This record gives sequence, C-alpha cells and structure tokens, in this order.
Amino acid sequence: MPTKILKQIQYLCSQISKVEWSGILFYSITGDISAPKTFKIKLEEILPMDMGTSAYTSYELDNRYVDFLMDNPHAMEWKMGHIHSHNTMPVYFSGTDMSELNDNAPNHNYYLSLIVNNFMEFCAKLCYMGEGPDSLNVDYTGLNSEGEKYVISSVPLKVDSKILCVHDCVIKSPVKKLTSDKGFMGKVAEIMKPKPKPVQKWEKKKNTNPVKIWENGQWVDNPANNPNVPVKHLKENPLANPNLNEDNADAQIFLMTLLSFGKPPSVGDDVESLLGELTDLEVTGSDLAQYISANYNLVYEQLFADDLENPYGFLDIITEIIEELEAVIEIFPFLGHTLGYLIFFKDKYEEEIVSF
Repeated sequence: MPTKILKQIQYLCSQISKVEWSGILFYSITGDISAPKTFKIKLEEILPMDMGTSAYTSYELDNRYVDFLMDNPHAMEWKMGHIHSHNTMPVYFSGTDMSELNDNAPNHNYYLSLIVNNFMEFCAKLCYMGEGPDSLNVDYTGLNSEGEKYVISSVPLKVDSKILCVHDCVIKSPVKKLTSDKGFMGKVAEIMKPKPKPVQKWEKKKNTNPVKIWENGQWVDNPANNPNVPVKHLKENPLANPNLNEDNADAQIFLMTLLSFGKPPSVGDDVESLLGELTDLEVTGSDLAQYISANYNLVYEQLFADDLENPYGFLDIITEIIEELEAVIEIFPFLGHTLGYLIFFKDKYEEEIVSF
C-alpha cells in the first residue's frame, strides 16, 4: 500500500466517517497467482463510487468508470478490485462481504477485496473460482461365483464443479505503530488492565440499574419491565414459542429480551418481528447499540443465573447472537453498530479467557 493510497483512504474516512463508503480499487501485480507466496499486489488508485449507510454500501459500474479510463489510459493495464469501509466497526469479512466475493469472483481471473475503517485497520482477501469436473464416475460392484468383486456398471454422479478459493492477504502499509518511552507505555498498559469486578449476587443488583425502554422518542426507566420480571417460563420450555429454534433457543430469548429493552418475549415473538417494530419506532443503530452495551451483562445474569461461572457458556451465547444478527443485517442495516460492538466485545472476552 503506497503512501498515496493510504492518504486517499484517510481522506475518505475523514470525510465519510459515520457511514460506509466504497469504490473501485485499481492494482498492479508482480508474479503469478499460481505461486501465491511470491505473488505481490501493489495498490495504484481508488475511484470512489458510493456513500452508503451505517452498515451497507454498493454501486454499479457507470460512466464514472469509463471517464476514469478515458482520462487515465494507463489504468487499462491495471487489475480491478473492490474497497469499502466499515467506519468505526472492526475490519472483518461479514456474511454480506463473503457473498460479494462469491458474486464477483466469477467475473475475474482473480478478485481483490480490501476492507478499511476509520482507525486505519485493514484486511483483504484475494479470491478466484476453482473448477473441477461436472461429474464423477461411480463404479457399482457385485460378487462373482468365486466371491470376488467385479464392476457391474459405472454411473456418472453430478458434483458441484466450482468452489471459491480464498487467500488472506498480508498487508504492508505506511501506517506506523505508535511508540513512546517504555516507562510511559508501561503506565498506560497498567491503566488498561481490566478492573476487578465485585462479587455480588443478582439480588443486590435488581434495583440499581433498571432496564430502560424506548418510549416517546427517549429512553425511560420502566420498572414494570425491569429484570425483576421473570422470563424463565420461555427459557425452561422453549417449545412454548413455536418461532424458536430449539438448537439455540436460549440465545434467541436473550436477544429478544434485549431487543424488547428488557421486556420478556411473548409466545409468538421472533427476532425479525421485534426488529421490524424498532424500525417503525425509528430507533437508530447507535441508540440500540448504546442500550445493549449498557444492559447486556445485566440481562445475561438474569437469564443465566445458574450458569454465571461458566465462561464458555457466555461465549457460546454471544457467538450465536452475532450469527442471528448477521443473518438479518441486510434487511435491518441499522444493526451495524450493534453487531460491531458485539463482535468487539466477543473478541475481548475470548482474549480474557485465553489469558486466564
């Protein structure tokens, strides 16, 4: 990544910092993809194409692309890929991003996609379609009079002849890691250590931080819907709700409780219907992310009071919730803030478990 490209990314992120942006990424190559360890990519130019929403951006090739090539004929020798931002969210390839690779890879010999964010973090994948035979012959055998196998017939079996092959790129950029005096860096590291959490039973927390609800355009305390209200009737009998998937019913109940701002889910509720209600109420992604970050642990302790000492149970639930939200983020793009927070929260929690 030359300095020129880094400055273009920095400028785009400074001017379009609260929503995603995307564009065409021109690049040149050294070597051949058949030897990926020695294959090198040099980023040459960015052609901005779209300013999207907080969690989604897309574009189609139009006259801007043609005009760029007319003004820069040397660019016709370059390869064409894709770049887009995640604004303040972590850089990773979501389900939507992987779908974009599957859609565009067949149109290129190989296809490059680079994701950036406002913190100058980067990740990139180079992919191409691998192609095999459309069918394989399967031999059916029998036993002859001597008990030996012989081929009765050979039947062609249809197979999926194409697969998406993906390489994770090692990115070299002019961004330098910030350093300082070791003594000062040590003091900073000290204050960044997690603070010890007081050991308390759930009963001591019931009235200290009541769950809030969204009402008349603002967050308000709602004692009627705070964690004093039991929701175990659904947790203990997930089949009471026909919309729940039995395999991850606990995670769905937890997520629905968060999306209802602490109110226990009713029989018949599902994640999409609750998200539809939030859309009708015009609840923003930042509002929802702020609420969930403030009340996530509180609601978790209420629902899983019997399993609080199991760190892997906590990790399983948050992983399942992330998968639930990734499955519907195209329908409800305002979930981008919430999803980014949960992924960051999960990664930090995994680091704590490993270090422990």
